[in-house]
Amino acid sequence: MNELSRKTFDLQRLKDNKIRQKFNTEVKKRYQVLREIDDNNEYMGDNITEIWDYIKDIYTKTAEKTIEIKKKKLKKGAKNDRRNYVEELANEAEEASKRGELSVVYKITRQLCGKSRNNDAPVLSKEGKLLTTDKEKLDRWAEHFKTILNRAETNNDIPDIQPFGDALEIDTEAVCKDEIQKAIRQLKNGKAPGIDNISAELLKSDIESTSELLHYIFTNIWIDDRQTPDFSNLCLVKVCTYSVLPCFTDWLLVGV
Repeated sequence: MNELSRKTFDLQRLKDNKIRQKFNTEVKKRYQVLREIDDNNEYMGDNITEIWDYIKDIYTKTAEKTIEIKKKKLKKGAKNDRRNYVEELANEAEEASKRGELSVVYKITRQLCGKSRNNDAPVLSKEGKLLTTDKEKLDRWAEHFKTILNRAETNNDIPDIQPFGDALEIDTEAVCKDEIQKAIRQLKNGKAPGIDNISAELLKSDIESTSELLHYIFTNIWIDDRQTPDFSNLCLVKVCTYSVLPCFTDWLLVGV
């Protein structure tokens, strides 16, 4: 599966009705084989991971067989073209330097090096004065954090919070196919697939078959109260933006 995860499928071919039909038919055939295995093993309760691996193979191997791998088009001689381009600019700058045309030299130098960006955000004092030196900016930051962190002690009395009276009515039944189909339709196309290498386009090619497959694995997980390692390999990123001061640029905090 690691080899497949590095491959990119030519999903544009799914727009061809013949290829799309071929892909859907092959998925249904492979799913039928899985159901026959299930009938003989009573939900394969001890092999949740095997079931999920089989479902992943249904999509990835069928896609590789019917849709094919997207071929990367590489321009031959790209490195040589880039080298020749740089040499031409260098020669042009050298000739301009001999003629004393420093503006042309400066222009070519910027062209080769790229535009520089000034990431120094403006900082204002309490009075609204623009601070220019690093020391003034650091002192202003220190003043700001002393103000917000060194606050007077608040009332330490713990509020009397009454427990919630009635228990919430939570549906504990297994997920139904209608819910799965609704979730599939809400998936956005053109997004990179996860570690399973199954893109939204593959799942949405035949929503009915996809909901059958996902309902099958979800039912197995619900019955055995277990999940596969793939469902645990998640990267949760907490993103919070806020203005520290009205005159400061927003800070973006990202934590994993």
